[in-house]
Amino acid sequence: MPHLERAVFPWQWAHYPADRKMDAITPWMHAFIQARKWIENKESK
Repeated sequence: MPHLERAVFPWQWAHYPADRKMDAITPWMHAFIQARKWIENKESK
């Protein structure tokens, strides 16, 4: 099972795609962002 929280920055990946070297954070962070938005949406109702 991958641990998303262990791969926050591209330099933490052994084989990060060469065409994405300028990313500030990895695409995995979108999972946390979406989870936060979902929780905020549920709390506001």
